[in-house]
Amino acid sequence: MNKDFRKLSELREWDKNPRSIKEKDFERLKKQIVKLGQYKPVIITPDGEVIGGNMRLKAYKALGMEDVWVSVVTPKDENEKLEYALSDNDRAGFYDSDLLANLMPEYPEFNWGDYAVDLKEPQTLDDLINSLQPIEEDEVPEASDEPAISKLGEVYQLGKWIYCPKCKKRHNLV
Repeated sequence: MNKDFRKLSELREWDKNPRSIKEKDFERLKKQIVKLGQYKPVIITPDGEVIGGNMRLKAYKALGMEDVWVSVVTPKDENEKLEYALSDNDRAGFYDSDLLANLMPEYPEFNWGDYAVDLKEPQTLDDLINSLQPIEEDEVPEASDEPAISKLGEVYQLGKWIYCPKCKKRHNLV
């Protein structure tokens, strides 16, 4: 694959960019870039206007990077420019919370707080883990096909299973 690079000084943010970022998320983004590098291009117009990757552009500048990988597109009008911008940030998929929770025990050293996911509302994976806190052994309901759950609003963990009072189902953690 042929990669096109540009100097950050040649790029400028799109003045109509409808996205923003909170400080804590910006810090998380910078941390990811430091750890993983730039693994996807910033989408720019031929004159250097960034229409996809404005938050990453800010992070690259804050981190003192000089050159970045870009993908140059030529929108035919402002409408198409917006289409590129929205498409670049489209959250077409979502995370299946059960499947994601099943992965967590396999990666005990992984720093889940460095990433956010879209479930019902975007949240960090740390928040998701914290919502799955195990209870003390003396509070665990007796195991059965339909578990007796005595405390609503809490998630009970028994061995490799999590009992969820919201959906009244048990979920395998393995």
